Amino acid sequence: MEGKRGQDLAKSLQKILWIVCSQGFYEAVLRVLAHKGDNDLGEEKLQEGLRELPEIYKLHQEMLGEMEEKVINWEEHQKVADVFLTRESRFGCHTAFIMQFDRNLALLDEARLKSSQLGAVIQEFECG
Repeated sequence: MEGKRGQDLAKSLQKILWIVCSQGFYEAVLRVLAHKGDNDLGEEKLQEGLRELPEIYKLHQEMLGEMEEKVINWEEHQKVADVFLTRESRFGCHTAFIMQFDRNLALLDEARLKSSQLGAVIQEFECG
């Protein structure tokens, strides 16, 4: 039972990380913004704010893979702190993203209102 619960938790975590930090989302947003051609200052700031997403996503994917392995083999690896501690130096990418999160969310919302294409991309990822 513990293994099943752990696997369900790992799957839920994976879905959350995919939505929040999806490389595909990042690329889709940048594609729409670049396609418009007439980037204004707000869109440039949005692109700048989203540039941390690929590194965050990569870090989360690595951690998720290692945590899934630990859950599957829980009897041999009954600890998870090492997954975080071995990557401590790489968590700096989160700081910039978190510090600018509200601003980036507002810029994303403003860009969405200006672009029906961007609105469609956001809606697609929200509905996943």
